[in-house]
Amino acid sequence: MPRRALVPIPSDDVRTSTSSSQASTETDISKCLLPWIDLKDGENPLPYQPVDSVLLTRSSHVAYLYPQLFGQPMKSTWLDSYRSLVFQWVCGALSILGVKIKPNEQSKAIQTVMSFQHPQGGFGGGPGQIAHLTSTFACIAALAILLDGADQSFINETCARIDRKKMYEWMLSLKTPNGSFAMHQDGDIDVR
Repeated sequence: MPRRALVPIPSDDVRTSTSSSQASTETDISKCLLPWIDLKDGENPLPYQPVDSVLLTRSSHVAYLYPQLFGQPMKSTWLDSYRSLVFQWVCGALSILGVKIKPNEQSKAIQTVMSFQHPQGGFGGGPGQIAHLTSTFACIAALAILLDGADQSFINETCARIDRKKMYEWMLSLKTPNGSFAMHQDGDIDVR
């Protein structure tokens, strides 16, 4: 595979906080990638480190992830339509880290997910967003993670809040004549 030099994104000489941040990020990434650029296949520029020497700072990860469960505002407005995906990622990460969410916080997290439900079926990326298949999958997956180990009556109560009839109708409305599905009303078609 041919190696490529690290080339910054072309600049139009207009400096903004975004372009400055982009340049700074590129510099940081370059420092990590440069040692790997001129290596032959199989070479490693870093000294060998056994897996036992890698430390997972669990508490730092939990401190970063946990507030996202409770509707903390996104730090970037462009992520607003991705809230369901971020939420699912946070739930999955906390589950992998073995974090047990307290029942009152679990209810609040579930309420956040339920606020993404679209009145005509499915779930959007966040409250008031259009329903989208990816967001719907993310919300259902997040609920499954949040309900893992919960009392059966609580699971039933939560699942009863999902309008499955409208979701089914909405999903059928996305089906195209060739059997694939649009991701949302009048949206792109994804064969996955």
